[in-house]
Amino acid sequence: MPFYTAYMFVKGTLLVLLVTMSCLIVTLSQLLVFPLYWISPKWNYMFQSYSLGRQIRVMQFVFEELNSGKVTYSGDKVVPGESALLISNHQSGSDFYMIGALSRHVGMEPYNRYFLKDSIKYLPIFGWSLYLIGMLFIKRNWLSDHKKIDKVFHTFLHNRLPVWLITYPEGTRFTQKKKQESDEFCKSRNLEPFKNVMYPRVKGTVSSIKKLRHSHVRHLYDITMAYSSKRPNGFRKNPNPFEIHYHEQLSPNYRFHIHVDKFLLEDLPTDDQELADWIVERFRVKDKFLETLKAKSWVDNLDPKYKVRDCPN
Repeated sequence: MPFYTAYMFVKGTLLVLLVTMSCLIVTLSQLLVFPLYWISPKWNYMFQSYSLGRQIRVMQFVFEELNSGKVTYSGDKVVPGESALLISNHQSGSDFYMIGALSRHVGMEPYNRYFLKDSIKYLPIFGWSLYLIGMLFIKRNWLSDHKKIDKVFHTFLHNRLPVWLITYPEGTRFTQKKKQESDEFCKSRNLEPFKNVMYPRVKGTVSSIKKLRHSHVRHLYDITMAYSSKRPNGFRKNPNPFEIHYHEQLSPNYRFHIHVDKFLLEDLPTDDQELADWIVERFRVKDKFLETLKAKSWVDNLDPKYKVRDCPN
């Protein structure tokens, strides 16, 4: 047993070093070609996307291959190579690996672009890399944020570049404290509180849909991510960063699932308030799906209409 513990520690440490060195190499390469940003935003975007794709593949190799993180899927199929806007619930840092698994299967991992908290860009190495890649850093102040969003949108819309634009309308990870704040907000507006998600902030998503509606980005993927573990009351329990790198086998100790609902952007409401209400309703649908998943003790007992499978396409 001491030998096995030592082995797992060495293995996990080597994996952390692998991911860190990969991130360092990617960041250095990004710095070397960053002048492309002014010379050719299009080619800068494509190079940064290539660098991001390499990094995500390393991280997914650790998560899915070496440590056996098995993700299952249900709902609509995801089309390989198709640009889209993705909205999702947000539970933990493990969400990045879930989106990575989904995008890797359809060849879109180089083009993942997230809405992220502005403070993340100041993190050494990791934050710098995300900034150079072209993630959308926001301060949740719509008057200032929309100018940044317009600038980033212009690059891939004007050049019709491939993109997966990923946003978490809840605005933050699910915690009991944040959930309580969300419930209090719902009660103050005479709204029914959610059980498994939080009330979404809709301004950014409404604006994104309006900007993308008549572009080459034609679809919205509504993503619901779910976790479970073998621990007592294990629904929603997900691996922390230490476990992702040091755990011998993530699955079946942990279970990971993604449900997808696909919509044409041109079919969504055009009125701002109706579109905001539609987004809120989608979170009610997410809430019900997660409640069903919890009641059915995971995907094995779901109704066949959900089309549970091992691949998103």
